[in-house]
Amino acid sequence: MNKHIETAIMLLAGRGSRLEELTDNKPKCLVQVNNTPILHRMLDELSYLDIKKVILVVGYLHEQIFDYVGHKWKGMHIEYILNKDWHKTNNVVSLYMGLEKIETNFLLLEGDIIVSKEALKAFNDLNLLALDKFRDYMDGTVVKLDENKRVEKFYLKSTPGRPDDLTGLYKTVNIYSFDKNELAFAQAVNFGEISLKAVDFHNLKWAEIDDQKDLQYAEKLFD
Repeated sequence: MNKHIETAIMLLAGRGSRLEELTDNKPKCLVQVNNTPILHRMLDELSYLDIKKVILVVGYLHEQIFDYVGHKWKGMHIEYILNKDWHKTNNVVSLYMGLEKIETNFLLLEGDIIVSKEALKAFNDLNLLALDKFRDYMDGTVVKLDENKRVEKFYLKSTPGRPDDLTGLYKTVNIYSFDKNELAFAQAVNFGEISLKAVDFHNLKWAEIDDQKDLQYAEKLFD
């Protein structure tokens, strides 16, 4: 990990309703993959890097996360931001709430991602994002790269003019490294205000857990 990246922010506020009954009584990040909660796995992976502080933006059933994690995790200081409006806001709102505690360059991770330590070690510089080649079963935000493997344009699901054919585009893995002064990164990329370089996750272990099918895939990938 680059010595200038000492903070990580994880967005954990949402319920994860697509996991159905698995999140009726627990937050999504505490759903278990082979008997270990998603959040537990990712905090362990962050602890292998030079991360000093982890900011958890929480919402749904946040008390369970407080009780499970506490304020220290393998030498890392844990801080919390409560998004009380988690049920009517999205991760962009959670991110902006978390930025008030950002004092250094940082890693940004969404709370439904599991990756290997080898994957996280690829984040050895600022203004990087993880991508994998788009495949038909994937969903969510995709990006177009230029000839230098830098992001040319973000296409959110709601972006006007998003192509119907996503062949040749790349799926975001929702892990980023940022200069502390960079905000509204999707808009900034599209207007040429920030240059993000791709980290190729195609041959690295990662899983995004949105529903029970994703969970089954993750359990095959991570023992």
